[in-house]
Amino acid sequence: MLGIFTKGKALAYVKNLWAKEEKRKRDFKKISKYNKLLTQSEENLVDNQTWNDLDMDQVFSKIDRALTTPGENVLYDMLRKPLYNKEKLRERGEIIKLFQKDSELREKIQIQLLKVYKQKNGDVLALLWDDLKENKLLKVLFLILGNMPLVFLVLSIFYGLKMTIIPIIVILYPINLFIHYKINSTIRSQVEAISYFSSILRAAKYISNLKVDEISNQINKLNDILNKVKEVSKNSASIGRIEGIDVLGDYFTILFLIEERAYYKLTTVINKNRDELKELYKIIGEIDAYISIASYRESAKYYTEPEFVEEKAYLNIKEGIHPLIKNPVANSLTLNKNGIILTGTNMSGKSTFLRMIGLNMLLSQTIYTSLAKEYKGSFLNIITSISPEDSVEKGKSYYLGEAEAMLRIIKAVDSDITVFCMIDEIFRGTNPIERVSAASEILKYLIKGNCLPVVATHDHELTKIVKDRYRCYYFSEMVDEDEGLKFDYEIKQGVSPTTNAIKLLRYLGYPKEITEKAYEQVKRDINYIEDN
Repeated sequence: MLGIFTKGKALAYVKNLWAKEEKRKRDFKKISKYNKLLTQSEENLVDNQTWNDLDMDQVFSKIDRALTTPGENVLYDMLRKPLYNKEKLRERGEIIKLFQKDSELREKIQIQLLKVYKQKNGDVLALLWDDLKENKLLKVLFLILGNMPLVFLVLSIFYGLKMTIIPIIVILYPINLFIHYKINSTIRSQVEAISYFSSILRAAKYISNLKVDEISNQINKLNDILNKVKEVSKNSASIGRIEGIDVLGDYFTILFLIEERAYYKLTTVINKNRDELKELYKIIGEIDAYISIASYRESAKYYTEPEFVEEKAYLNIKEGIHPLIKNPVANSLTLNKNGIILTGTNMSGKSTFLRMIGLNMLLSQTIYTSLAKEYKGSFLNIITSISPEDSVEKGKSYYLGEAEAMLRIIKAVDSDITVFCMIDEIFRGTNPIERVSAASEILKYLIKGNCLPVVATHDHELTKIVKDRYRCYYFSEMVDEDEGLKFDYEIKQGVSPTTNAIKLLRYLGYPKEITEKAYEQVKRDINYIEDN
């Protein structure tokens, strides 16, 4: 990337990026690959249902200002792996603050990362995770053929230059040309990946020479790794050059089989040092990700660093906001070994409120950043059931999807880490009688375990059944003849007193016969619930 920039223009470029969202299309299949390679057997991950419920691909896109592919990979991995360790989170926070405050250091590093940039061709993760095929026969053959021009030049001392140049041009060069294009067609992807990793190694070498206390741990690790993989650095630099720009250089590279010899030498070295190269990739990715988070913090409306307490099943958020809403309404919440039931009509803010809590929790335990005036709480395992889906391909009904999503939560409540579960419209895919019966028993079961449940529902009966352990809050709206729906999106204590769904039908022009009789039926149902 820096090839098109002078140093001054590169500096201007990274300055212009600071505290700005990078709006571009992202390939999440590629971005998430690193996380999937690392976490095939790990616990304490944000599962797919919760990730999707919280719209985390969109949140990632909001936070992601990484310049490199490792930066994207590691940031995504961070967000999918909440930490349950105060010290590790504080260390992460200190590095993020360093890059917020020290613009000179940040920009120096970013200029080096700009030289790495995003990988366009090849697959660097496959290079690091998949064993490269070693071929000792080809390695020896290419070594011999690559050195033959030197042999001919030595022979020219005895037989004259004319007698040795002709075999090189007529015999040796065509052979090596054929080998170059034949072999390159099979190893091109790996060659491009090695070339990209070479740029990562150069950035690592630059960062390893810095003297910065806050990232001394990363610097020391880089120095140790670079000392062990010197041969990778040396040989990878001669791989992946773009052909056609320097014709003389192309002839030289082909005649001496420089790429092929370097590649087959590197297969052995990379296979031998795979763990060290993975760690180096991670460190460069972390530094890029920390700068990205620092930039996001500076662009946020406001944020705070979270405070974690030893007490279990506790959470206090003051004036928390949702990161994806342009003009968010702040809301607060306190939970202390109790659950919450949210009522209110559709579009009044219940689902957004649920997501706001979950997102602040996740951001606090991953990037040590809460979009709130104050965040204080236990370490929490976040599991949600907000938008379970049916699946025609799998023959799965909506209700079955809900039931499976709920079972994840039920199975998790016996763990040492408090489960924070968010449920939107529990069992909406089945009939009201069974829904309320099953939901009430599930809510009673959850609150007995190590769990903080927050449940949004239209079923007012639930508020009566579980009132001993769940506090009630609601969101409301107004419907008038002229303006239609109006929302304030502010949470209020109690059970929603409004029946605005029918008022909305009246506003839309439904026949009075329908709306008036529906309203009378609602009043009878509410009176029945209150009396019983």
